[in-house]
Order: sequence, then C-alpha cells, then structure tokens
Amino acid sequence: TDTRGRMINKWENGQSILSLPAGATATGSVPGQRTILRSFNGTIWACYLKTVAGRKDVYVAYSTNNGKTWTEQAAGTDGTNNMNSPSLAIDSKGYVYCCWQNGAGSMAIQYSRRDPIAGTWAALTQIDATNKTDVTMFIDKYDNVHFACYLNTGTYSYKKLTSAGLGAAETIGNASDGTVNIQV
Repeated sequence: TDTRGRMINKWENGQSILSLPAGATATGSVPGQRTILRSFNGTIWACYLKTVAGRKDVYVAYSTNNGKTWTEQAAGTDGTNNMNSPSLAIDSKGYVYCCWQNGAGSMAIQYSRRDPIAGTWAALTQIDATNKTDVTMFIDKYDNVHFACYLNTGTYSYKKLTSAGLGAAETIGNASDGTVNIQV
C-alpha cells in the first residue's frame, strides 16, 4: 500500500519483487489495518508477526530497493506474551508508528514509534489497558495519531495522540446498533 493505505504492486519481468522477510506471518485481517506502506521518500515499510522463543512478536521491516532486500527490527515485544493485529502509519516527519494488541490476559493495546534520525524504536506505550482487540490507526495532516479498537463489551473505542499527549477514550460505535465495521 502507499502512504494512504492504497494497494501497490511491484513487478519485474512478470514476477513480483515485493516479498516480506523470511519468517514473517501475514497479518491484516482487521478492516482498515495497514501492514505495508510506502513512505514519502519511497521506502517500503511492513509490519508482521514473527515467532521468537515460542511467542509472536511484532516486527517492522523496511526496504529502500523496492522490496528486494529488507532491514528488520523488533517493534513490539514484552518478552512474555503473544502480540496480535499489528498496524502501521507514517507521519509527515518520517516517524513510523506501529500499534498492536498485547495477547496477555488483559489484551492491552500498545504502540511504539521509530525515530527517523536515530533509527530506533521508542519504549512500548500503552494506549488502553483491558479487553481491546482489532486495533487500527491513521495519522491526520497535523500528525495526530488516531487509534480505534474493538472492546470485548461490544463497543468501539477511539483515542487521539497529539503533541500534548494521549487523549481520553471515546466510544464511537456499538455492535448491537449495527456499527460493527468502523474504520479510521
């Protein structure tokens, strides 16, 4: 997909030259979830689950040569639990955001941000603490990050991250009234 989440295909001599790193588990079952993006400078970014020491961790890889080779980095792990449903977004300054569900009993939603200068991922930040699944996100023209997820109570929750910090949770839909496929 490109920076707005639209699909891209790269073919050379009738063969796809865009393939994920070895060991990557395809993700993206959540509507609106972005797992492959192209940044404004042409770098391709992909997030996926990778089994490490018997658990699924979130990895992000990037390619500067249209997917021929990849540089892989761990973005989401707590060293104990399986992670699920990773999603990517890139802001106008080149910061790459990755969010996911921590598969522990609490099913917390977490994210990390990659600094484009240092090339390193920040410490994990918790967005919501309990009973959340199917997280997705996008970044608006002001570089605010918007997160949406499903709560096991049958409702949909939304939070906005600005330069001032993470806002309060808002309910944005309810499975019982038919708003079951909210996408941000």
